[in-house]
Formats: sequence, structure tokens, C-alpha cells
Amino acid sequence: MREASNFNPQRYAQLASLFERCRNADDGERAEVMSALSSTQSGIASELRELLEQGDDAADGEGLFAKTNQGVRRVLQEQGEALSDALAWMPDRIGSYRLSRRIGEGGMGVVFEAEQDQPRRRVALKVVHPLLSTPSVLKRFALESEILARLHHSGIAQIYETGTFDGGSGEQPFFAMEFVEGIDLRSYAERENLDLSARLELVAEVAEAVQHAHEKNVIHRDLKPGNILVDGSGRAKVLDFGIARVSDEATAIQTELTRSGQLIGTLSYMAPEQVDGERHAITGRVDVYSLGAIAYELLTGSRPHEVAGLSMSAAIRLILEGDIPRASSLNPALRGDVETILGKALEKDPKRRYATPNELSADLRRYLAHRPISARPPSPAYFAKKFARRHRGLVAGGAIAALAITAGFVGVLEFAQRESQARELESDARLKESEARAESEDRLAELVRMSDIILVDEIFAEAARLWPQMPHMIPVYDDWLVRAKNLFARASVHNASIERVGAEVLEATAELEDLEFEERLERVDATIRWQYETLKTLHEGMQRLQGMIPNVQYRQEFASTIADRTHSEAQISWEIATQAIAELEIYNGLNLTPQIGLVPLGADPDSGLWEFADLQSGDQPTRGPDGKLVLAEHPGLVFVLIPGGTFQMGAQSANPDQPNYDPGAGTDESPVRSVRLSPYFMSKYEMSQGQWLYVSGGTLQTNPSLYEPFGSWDADWFATPEAGNLYHPVERVSWTESQLLLTNLGFTLPTEAQWEFAARGGTTTPWFSGASVESIEGYANVADGYAAVHGGEGWARFDRWLDDGYTVHARVNTLKPNPFGLHHMGGNVWEWCLDSYAPDSYSLESNALDPFFGNEQADSRVTRGGSFHGTSEDLRPSNRNNAAPTFQGSTLGLRPARRVDP
Repeated sequence: MREASNFNPQRYAQLASLFERCRNADDGERAEVMSALSSTQSGIASELRELLEQGDDAADGEGLFAKTNQGVRRVLQEQGEALSDALAWMPDRIGSYRLSRRIGEGGMGVVFEAEQDQPRRRVALKVVHPLLSTPSVLKRFALESEILARLHHSGIAQIYETGTFDGGSGEQPFFAMEFVEGIDLRSYAERENLDLSARLELVAEVAEAVQHAHEKNVIHRDLKPGNILVDGSGRAKVLDFGIARVSDEATAIQTELTRSGQLIGTLSYMAPEQVDGERHAITGRVDVYSLGAIAYELLTGSRPHEVAGLSMSAAIRLILEGDIPRASSLNPALRGDVETILGKALEKDPKRRYATPNELSADLRRYLAHRPISARPPSPAYFAKKFARRHRGLVAGGAIAALAITAGFVGVLEFAQRESQARELESDARLKESEARAESEDRLAELVRMSDIILVDEIFAEAARLWPQMPHMIPVYDDWLVRAKNLFARASVHNASIERVGAEVLEATAELEDLEFEERLERVDATIRWQYETLKTLHEGMQRLQGMIPNVQYRQEFASTIADRTHSEAQISWEIATQAIAELEIYNGLNLTPQIGLVPLGADPDSGLWEFADLQSGDQPTRGPDGKLVLAEHPGLVFVLIPGGTFQMGAQSANPDQPNYDPGAGTDESPVRSVRLSPYFMSKYEMSQGQWLYVSGGTLQTNPSLYEPFGSWDADWFATPEAGNLYHPVERVSWTESQLLLTNLGFTLPTEAQWEFAARGGTTTPWFSGASVESIEGYANVADGYAAVHGGEGWARFDRWLDDGYTVHARVNTLKPNPFGLHHMGGNVWEWCLDSYAPDSYSLESNALDPFFGNEQADSRVTRGGSFHGTSEDLRPSNRNNAAPTFQGSTLGLRPARRVDP
């Protein structure tokens, strides 16, 4: 049945895992998860928010299940209690274990409390849920059990047994491990009101357990208080190695293959190199950073970086660039050694961090034993202070000890003074040589500045060509990032220069202090003025480059993960889609393979055609209760799989008995000809302003559209409440710009034949909506009665009988779709086609598959569909218009197409 085929177990698994995580998390972690999710997957974030608002009522399986995927309610109605029972699945026994209760659930499986027959003991039994037994989940589950089998330490929950059992749906893997009854690390410390020493002792114990994992080549990657339980005896146990990475080569490859493309870990505890997505930089030092973050929170009550409420990009920027508040500013008792230890554990540069968890643990124990820590330079005075602290009885009230220490200090000071005098003499000797080099260095600096101005412009322009975001581009991205970062590394030098020259300007014009700086700049020597303006240009270029580097890093990461996101993460969706498409009559047995960069969204409930989300251009939409798509906050392109086939293209006004009779047909629309098309993808909507800016790396200030949000045009021209957002179609983009952008993404403009076939939607009438002009009501936005009295009074033509509620363009999903589920194939904005325009194109006989009339030197390109500025006559699917390829009109936009890859 079609409804059942839309169920996506992987989506359910993700939502179920997130629900369990957030339901059991504190407010800070929940806010952090929701913030990160809203930035990356707003559709799932919305569903998760609804579930969390329902509380425990949503935890019964059926409530959660029904919220995760369009069509599930109908599935539940048709399959009844069987499916609900499957969700609440808990067998009585698994092997030699008798199950008593479910204690946890996540994206990879279910954890039960169970009792083992022999030896008799309580265990935690982890099982892959039958509904979630995808190859990727099974592979990850097997890896987790392999990792746990390596580890034998009192501070790590132990694995007892691995095996398989048949739960009625084939062999399912499981493993049994130590049952830890306790509470998380921070809650335990607060409940027991632990002092500073006791808290540091706990961190040291955990670090030693993590050290054991590292010695077995296992990096945890998700250490946080919630993954560390303290049992009744006060012993800390590290749990959840579900996303651990194995650092020996053979298994490490498997680890990356099963998890690549995901930001793995919990942001507040993640090391900068982990957040930055530098997979090859992930070493054991990421766990050291996490241990430092745990200690920081345990001792100050705050996390090193509070990212709750921030967007994903802002959170990542804070972790990469933001300063961590000094621990002593939150807890004065930490001033000194503890603050130094925390600082070294939380160094952004992993090379300056403790190399191993053991090094961190050793310094903590040195502090607890009042011995010198390794993180502080071992000066004689520092050693003396630590000695006095360890031997209070010997020095308390003892003048001899005090004098001895003082004498030691005097000796140290005398030595330091002699060293200082020697350095001064050496400095004097070098002064003349330094002055002699100054002039040539200044000239060299000028050359560097000039070359950097050129390089910044060149490398910034080069970034615009780094498309598409596909695997073959990864080496190109790597090369660009190396060059860009090396160039930006000189920004601080240039900034210091501009400050120096700016100070020279102020000094030279001190008597003009009442004037603004720009006016004072005009009064100085031309050479100084040129230097300042050159440096200012360079500074602005460096700022642009600073903003572009994360953009290209994102493209690099996207290119490295897009294949996995298409083939592995969406594997179940693609299996469902390919089977359904092959069985649908309209697709004529099409054997569709997974298309890299696309994720199936299911079939449109009205057209029956399958739709797909593009991963490059924004967030995926969801389906509402009626099965219709609900666009995300930052919606990506949605492609409809057009079946192809043979159709009659064009129109003729001579003979009502012949195909495609249309009294309004122009001479350039005939003769009607039979055209064969291969299946292809066509965007369900016009490209929006938000999508154009997203994929072009632009901002609101670079929006090419005339009728843009917050523009100067009359607000009445947009019908409320849709005014002022980026869902409206982009316009004022030329054919040249449009085709270049789409080529970068691996897309194209549609050919005339593809456009008309999609616009007709299988119809042959003058309008796809019917034979009469009145049939377009509700489907198209044109110059109508509303526009005639709401800002369009000076326009030449109106369909005054129609009131669509818009003067200029409407949001891309506003009006009703055509039979293929495509919106605004008539009206709103004209749409560019790939073909060159010639009045006699149709007279050129061609029986070739997928005909295309192209001429690189053509003076004009085809436009189709009409706009808000025209009338219903323009909306006929056979109607042809044209414009110069460089023309940018406020009524002219685009609709992307994409070929079907074999």
C-alpha cells in the first residue's frame, strides 16, 4: 500500500534517539540539542519539540511513531495493534537472560535490564530493535561491541557476552554488559556536596579509565557528565562508547565509514578540532579536552562555552574562536594550580594540551598531594612554595625556614639580574644591525601588502568557482583552504600596520582633533594617506576572506559526506523509493538508482509523482497531515521526478481536430511536433531568493531581486502575511548568471521541451488547468483586478475579472500546483529555459531523444510561463518569449532541472 511505503525507519530511529536523549537531559543540554538541530534539520527539530511538549504521553511508541513520518497514522489504522506492539517490543527472554524492564532507547537499539541465568547477576542488555535493523546500524552495533570487548578497567562498564538471537524477524545481535546503578557525575557531586579535592579525585579516576581505552586504541569522542555514572560505592564508571573511534588503521576505516558526515559528540564538551570537522586531526587529545570541560563544569558549575540558544554556526564559531572564562572568575578557590591545569586541558591548540589523560590525571594527583604540577614552569620560588605547603610543620612560625627561603629568593634574583644585564648588552649589539635592516624590511612589507591585496581578490574570486559540492572536489577544496589560511595568517601583521599608520595620521594632525578621522587623513602627506588606504583595502579583503574560509570548509565537509548521506543514511528511503518507482505505471518500469545529493521525500498525494530533497541548497521539508510538503525555515530545492515519454509539443490555431489546438497560438509555437524525453528532475517551485543567496554565498545586501524583503517598494504590493520573507522567487537574474549557478550545483536550466512537458502535466488544452481562461483561477498570479488598485495602476494590461491577491510575485508555494505537482508553471515570474530562441525552431525536424536547440552566439534565450506583470494569455504552456542572455528583469526568474544519473 502506498501509505506504508512512505515509512522511513531511519527517520524514526533518529527522532526516537533524540527524544530519549532530550527527555532525560537537563535543561542546558536539551536547549543545546534543540539549538543545534534547528540549525541543521529544522523539520525534525519541530517534530521533536512537539514530542517533548507532550512529555511522557509521547513515549508509548505509537505517539512517537505517528509523529515521525507522513502516512504513519494511516499505517497504524490499517495495521492496528500489530505495529504498535512491534514498537513496544520487549521479549521475555534473550538467550540466557530474562528481561525485566526497558531502561534506555536510542537510534541504534534498546537497552533492557535483565537477569542472567548463570552466573546469576543483573546485566544491561543492549539489542538492535527489529524495526531498525539496517546494514549501517548493524555494522555500528557490531563495532561498539568489539570496542567494549577490548576494555577491561574498573572505571569502564564491562561487557560480558555478545551473541545473536531470533526474535521473530531473523537473527538480531545483542550484548550483555555490567549493570551500573548510579547517577551522573555532576548530579552525584551536587547531591553529596563534594569538596574541591573529592571532585578532582573523581576527574582523575575518570581520566585513568579513559587512558586505558586509549591504550587499547579507543577514543571515546563523547565524554560528558551524562556518560559517566557514579555507583553506590562512589566509583565512577564511563559508559556509552557508541560513537567511539578506533585509532588502529583497520578498524578506524570502518569507524569513519559508518559515521562519516555527522558532527559527532556533544558541542559543549567537544574539542575545537572535533567541532571543526578535521577527521584526520581527531586524536586522543579530544578526550583530554572533554575531560577538561567536565572538570571545569564540575568545579565552576558552568560549561567552558555556553552554546544553548545559539545557532549551529555561532556555536561552532564560539568554540573555535571564543575565550573560556577564567575558572577563578567563577570560583576564586580555583586560582593558581587548578586553574592552570584546567587551562592546559582546555587549550584550543591540541599540541599545547596534555598529550594523554594520564598526564592530566598525574597533575591532578600532584596538586592533591601538594606537589609541583607539570603545567607550571618549575621556578625555584614555585618549588619553594610547594615545599612549604607540603611541610607546614617544619616552616610554621620558623624564622630559620623563612630566612632560608628568602635567601634562596635573593640568590635567584641575583642570577636573574646578571642574565638580564647580559641580554641588554647583546640587545645593544644587535640594535644597529636591526636599524640597518629596517628600511629594506619596510620595503619588503610594502611588497607583501601589495601582493596580498591581489591574492585576496584572486582567492576570493576562485572560491566562487569551487562547485559542485561533490566528492571529486575534495582535493580542490583542500588546496584552496591551505592557501587561504596561509594568506589569512598574515592578517594580524597587516592589522598592526594599519593601526600604526592610523596613529601616525593622528599624531601628524594633532592640532585638528575636532575633525573626523577621514578629514584629518586628507591633510597628511600623500605617502601616508596612500599607505593607510592600501592597508584599509587589504583589511577589508581579509575580513571577506575570513568569512569565506568557513564557507569553503563547509563545502569541503559537505562534499566528503554527501555520498554517505545519500547512500548510507538514506539507504532505507532509497530502497523504498526505487521499488515503488519501478512498480508505478507512470514511470514505465524506471530502474532509478540513488542520486547523489538527493533524499527521497515520498510521492505527492495528488500527482503520485515522487519528490526528492536536494541536500546542497537548504533544509529538507516535511509532510503535513494532508501529505503536502511543509517548507523548512531555510528550504532547500525540491525536485519532482518527471517520468518522461512522448508528448505533442507546441500549439496550432488552424485545425480544432488536430492535436494541441489553441486559438491563441503564435506562429513560433508551431508546427506541433512529437517529442521524446528521458525521465528528468524538475524543481517543484521556482528558485527562491533565500535559495539563491544560500547557494551563491550571498547576503540580504547582495539579493539581486527588485522585490526583496525590506525593500523600498510599496508594502501593499505583497499580500499579507507573506510579505517580507525569502520564500519569494528570485528575479533580476540573467540567463548567464542562472546557468552558471546551476552548473556549479550540478543542475541546469530545463530545455524548452522539458519545461513544456512539465508545465502541461499530461494535458493538451490551451492552459494546463483547462480549455477556458477562467480555469486558471487559483493556479496563477498575473496582472489582475487586485494589482490594478494596489500599486499596478500604470501597467498596460490587466485581467480585471481575476483577483489573486498579489501585485508582484507570491511565495513560491502559494497557489495550486499543476497535475505534476509543480507550482506556478504559469504566472508569478517568467522562467529561463536552456534553449536559444528562434521563431522557426519548431520547423527544424528532429526525432532525437531530448531535443535541444542551442547556439552559444545566440542573441536571445527562451523564457516561458508568464509573470505577475502579464495576463493569462502569457500562461499558455506553449507560449514562447525570449530575452538577451545578459538581461536582468524584475519579472524573470528560474526553475532548476537536473538529469537522472544512470
